Amino acid sequence: MVFNIYKSANVCYDNSVSWGSVYARYTLPVEDVVAGGKGLNIARRLEVRREGKWEALEGNTAPLTVGDRIRVVFTLTADRDYDYVSLRTGRPACTEPTDKLSGYRWTEAGGCYRVVRDTDLQYFFEKMSKGTRTFTNELIIDRAGTYTFAPSRIQCLYSPEFQDISTAGTLLVSE
Repeated sequence: MVFNIYKSANVCYDNSVSWGSVYARYTLPVEDVVAGGKGLNIARRLEVRREGKWEALEGNTAPLTVGDRIRVVFTLTADRDYDYVSLRTGRPACTEPTDKLSGYRWTEAGGCYRVVRDTDLQYFFEKMSKGTRTFTNELIIDRAGTYTFAPSRIQCLYSPEFQDISTAGTLLVSE
């Protein structure tokens, strides 16, 4: 997985000021990704549906099985108003979204355009006001094994230095 770091600097040439940017790209194993960011904050937790109720998926929860329905709960926090914010979240290879169509959606976090891809989901928010909001995404488990849950990344598209990355996770699914 590739993560970008953005730095900007000003340069003086012939008594005038011009702006430039330096972009550094590097690769990092998904398990080594450390959560953190600036301006925007994303927190992600998993819940599983058991006996008609959603319960948090933690170490003491009964193991997941094929056919279980899980829900990813995103909590987004913005320290100021932002325009054009993108949230990209990977999903484990053992899951399929319950809603497979891309399009404009109204979520608990406001209106957004949702793009469904083979390995991830991406949400585009035209406006994200200051404050905290929560929204969910439901998935169905369709095969057994051990799978990695890629980090989620939220980023302001106009000012990419305002971003946050969550940590990766692992799902253990039995038959």
